[in-house]
Amino acid sequence: MKRRILFTTDPLKVRSLYLSSSVEEKEEERRKEEKRRLDRIISCTRCNRSFKYGEMKRSGQSWDMGIYCITCLEYFLQEHKRNCPQCHTDYFSRQAKRLCDKCRMKDNQAEKRVVERHLRKARKSNREANLTIEQWLTTLQYFEGKCAYCQKQPYEVLEHYIPVRPGEEYGGGTTVDNCVPACESCNKIKNNAFPSDIYMNEKYLKGLGHKSRFPVNADAIERIEAYFKSIRNVG
Repeated sequence: MKRRILFTTDPLKVRSLYLSSSVEEKEEERRKEEKRRLDRIISCTRCNRSFKYGEMKRSGQSWDMGIYCITCLEYFLQEHKRNCPQCHTDYFSRQAKRLCDKCRMKDNQAEKRVVERHLRKARKSNREANLTIEQWLTTLQYFEGKCAYCQKQPYEVLEHYIPVRPGEEYGGGTTVDNCVPACESCNKIKNNAFPSDIYMNEKYLKGLGHKSRFPVNADAIERIEAYFKSIRNVG
């Protein structure tokens, strides 16, 4: 941009014209930078084809960091479109079996009652009982609302990793580092067994060429242990 030629000796006018010219230059530079940004070539997260940045769109979901071409964005939104089973409104989520945000907040009250029920049982058995609703919701989020053992079925019950056994020295309590989500099937099969018993039984059955009836693997046990370890380190 050409600079203006000043034909005045008034200091105030000189300063005013100079500042005005600087603002215009900065605005012009900003427009050029914006054009360069929009013309930048990037790849679509889904199809990996190259497009100008200005032709790409984001999904608008906080859990998705991808950027898509128009065609792929339509496919993405269609794939992640859900219908809440409670209020029957449409929303977007990575998980199929999940409530919308509004209903999930209401559902937190149900989880609070679950936690309180298990706290009462632990106190009755003279076990440690300090699990909070915030800690339990964090645990559910960590395991993505699925069973911590089979990692396939949706969460149905609060399960004590180390069982609460009244009158026994090594029983567990209702604490953040002992409670995991489980499906009804895994919870029923595990019953009051210790994780080490299940793991060793699985190895024994495999050694005999038989299949364990408990749908758990070493990765699931390690994931649970790693989560508990991270919780203890924070505490």
